[in-house]
Amino acid sequence: MESDWGYIEPEKLFFEAGRTRPLSELVDNLIEKWEPQANRFPSATAEQTIEIIPKLEHQEESSTSNLNAAKKILKTKDSIQKHSLNLKRVSFEVERFAANETYDPTERESTKTQIALRLGAKPEKKKCINYKAMKEEKLQKKQKTEYEKLQHAEIYSLKNKKKRKTKNKRNQL
Repeated sequence: MESDWGYIEPEKLFFEAGRTRPLSELVDNLIEKWEPQANRFPSATAEQTIEIIPKLEHQEESSTSNLNAAKKILKTKDSIQKHSLNLKRVSFEVERFAANETYDPTERESTKTQIALRLGAKPEKKKCINYKAMKEEKLQKKQKTEYEKLQHAEIYSLKNKKKRKTKNKRNQL
């Protein structure tokens, strides 16, 4: 019952509510349980010999020199990244300057929108078209293409007829 940590089963919760123990009492019980287990590990005695391994001076220097070399490498990588970021920043500034200095206001607006799109802005929505009007446009385009096909077929058939007539005349002679 001491190992239950004050846990009361759900069936007994309302009928046999047990006594809940304070935290200090629970901790004391836990320490008493673990003390015998802590003594299981062998401790160093006078009979056992302890071997001390001295650290050589050149070992310390080599480890610190490696750290210094690593710091230098990291610094160069940081400077390369900063340099590439600066190039991006400069090219952006040049594009922005060119966009602001254009004479034509419509061109200026279009270049500004292109820069904004490159920087991650959402593109403009397409203009809405009435469904009936769009259907009419598609129908007109379809009729126009069919008409062009018919004209092309008529022209092609006339050419073939002329060729046939000339062949027939040659054969008759």
